[in-house]
Amino acid sequence: MFNPGDIISERYHVEAELGRGGMGAVFRVTDATTGVDLALKCCLATEDQLLRRFAREVRAMQSISHRHVMPVIDADTEHAPPYFTMPLAVGSLMDEVTNGLSEDEALLAFQDVCKGIQALHNSGMTHRDIKPANAMRMGDGRVVVSDMGLVRIDPRETTTLTHTLDVLGTQLYMAPEQWQAGGSRSSDERTDVFQLGKTLYHIISGEYPALVDPGRLPVGLSYIVDRSIQNLPDRRYQSVGALMDAINNYQDSRNPDTNPLAAFQAALDEATALAAQGQYREENLDDLLAAVLRFRANSDDLISQFELLPDPILSAVSIRRPDRLREVLDAYTNALADVVSGYNYAHAELVGRKARIIFNSAKDPQTKAAALKPLLAAAVILHRFAALDMFDEMLTSVRTPDLALAVADMLREEMGYYSQIADRVPREKLDPAIRPVFDAAV
Repeated sequence: MFNPGDIISERYHVEAELGRGGMGAVFRVTDATTGVDLALKCCLATEDQLLRRFAREVRAMQSISHRHVMPVIDADTEHAPPYFTMPLAVGSLMDEVTNGLSEDEALLAFQDVCKGIQALHNSGMTHRDIKPANAMRMGDGRVVVSDMGLVRIDPRETTTLTHTLDVLGTQLYMAPEQWQAGGSRSSDERTDVFQLGKTLYHIISGEYPALVDPGRLPVGLSYIVDRSIQNLPDRRYQSVGALMDAINNYQDSRNPDTNPLAAFQAALDEATALAAQGQYREENLDDLLAAVLRFRANSDDLISQFELLPDPILSAVSIRRPDRLREVLDAYTNALADVVSGYNYAHAELVGRKARIIFNSAKDPQTKAAALKPLLAAAVILHRFAALDMFDEMLTSVRTPDLALAVADMLREEMGYYSQIADRVPREKLDPAIRPVFDAAV
């Protein structure tokens, strides 16, 4: 064991102890050959298994050179105790979480961690012990990944050492597969994705990730964390790159005017994930409809984005956000009138299917009537009889006074289209409130 004042290998002067764990300690030392202060980590354990773990950590760090991975400057694994030196960090990300991080600061640091882990993956390694305490802030502002005692270097690695060490990772961050017997065989890049998700939750919420509460996260990030920490690896992001793309989309979505597509995709991703659990957030639905409306300047784009909305979400906004949905339906109708003549005839039936979902789901008559507008426009412009049949079916189903009056008002506004197809449905099959509009149209 080293003490302040000791000289190690006739080169390193021990200045102070910086910290220790169950198997190792870190000291601030001065390199006599350069006069530079460094961090020196030594292994306090004497068991062969733990000494081999320490040697593996050194080997892993020496094998990769990346600005977001802690480098090894010097090492002597034959020394008693074995040690290696590395640049001296300002502190850990855990220290910064304790002192308080803004969302922007946390995301910048998290992206640095992701880059370091991605570099490990690109070199054929997985870290398996990712947490804020193992991410170090350097003097130039970078965050680097450190503490690679659990790193898996060879994908075929199934030694007793690896199996034992699988359960040594900090438990709050461990993926379910790490708890299984022979966990190293099932641990892969997605195990690191899980731990990154737990780390992201911790640095954003400021709370340890024993229980992940989505309400502690901003809208958008909750979806990213939830997908990262799915119990089944196949349901997580399949790579750190995919996780980083999701973070970038989230950041872009906070500036929707500069990147409307990213804003739409981020809102859609969260809405889809929530819908799969039978849940909806009013704020998310508002963001999603607002994202569609940002494409007003480009009719093709607005049509494309609106038609990407899954059926359960269309149903949900019909019920929960009818006023905003009617605004979107007006914009959708205008976009169809502008460009749909250049689309395939069958596109009118896609419009009809969307209209039917809204018509059947909406509770208020104004939204039900508004659902018919885009279908009427597309069916007439594209001369699609199947779509016209869908319109006729919904029109003749109107039998309540409030809905009949709302539909009559809509048909008056769209008389240019309605007058071209009004004679398809006999007058006597229409609700009495709609018949005066029929009379004016034929």
